[in-house]
Amino acid sequence: VQRILRDFPQARWHQYEPVNRDNAYAGARLAFGQPVEAQYNLDRADVILSLEADLVGAGPGQLRYARQFSRRRNPACPGGMNRLYVVESAWTVTGTNADHRLRVKPSEITAYAVALAGELGKRGVTLAPEIVGALPKGGATVDAKFVSALADDLVKSKGKVAIALGAGQPRELHALVHAMHAGLESVGTTVRYYKALDAGRPLDRESLAQLGEAL
Repeated sequence: VQRILRDFPQARWHQYEPVNRDNAYAGARLAFGQPVEAQYNLDRADVILSLEADLVGAGPGQLRYARQFSRRRNPACPGGMNRLYVVESAWTVTGTNADHRLRVKPSEITAYAVALAGELGKRGVTLAPEIVGALPKGGATVDAKFVSALADDLVKSKGKVAIALGAGQPRELHALVHAMHAGLESVGTTVRYYKALDAGRPLDRESLAQLGEAL
C-alpha cells in the first residue's frame, strides 16, 4: 500500500470488510482516544467474564488463551482454580467450559453489561462517569441474582479480573469494559493494551463512506 501511495501521490486507499472490529476500535477511541488492542493474561485471572465472546474458541490469540486458561483449571494450581462466567446467546467453546453460563438473547447483552456496571458502582468500584453516562438506559430485564453474585466475585478478585466482550457489541460497551478493567485494578496484570497495528486509518465504515463521497 505504501508503495502504491508513494508512486501515485493523489491516490487514496479505502478498506472495508463486512466482518470487522470497528465497534471495538470505536470503543477504544471513547476510552483512550485511539484504537488499541487488549491482550489478556488468563493464567493470572482468578475470575473471567465473557460477554458474547469466545476467547478460547475463536479469534486472535485463541490458542494462547486456551493454554493460559487451562493452567488454572487444576485444583492443585498454586493460585487456585479460576472461575469463568459466560453470558452468551449461542454455545461456544468458552461457554462449554464455563462454571456459570447464562443464555440470553443477543439483544440482551447490553442490558447485562449495564446492570453489571450499576452493581459494581454500588460496591464502590469507580467507573469513568463520561463512559457510564453514555450507556443506553432501560432495556431488557436481567437475572438480578446472577448479576449481583457476579459483581461480588469481581470485586473480591480486584486486580485479578479479565473481561472479554464480543467484537460486534456496541462501542459504548467496549468502552465500558475498559472502564471496568481500570476500576477493578486489573490493567497491567490480567489485561494489557497495545496500539492497534493499523491505528491511524479510518474505521471500515468510515472508509466506505469516504469512498462513496469521493465517487
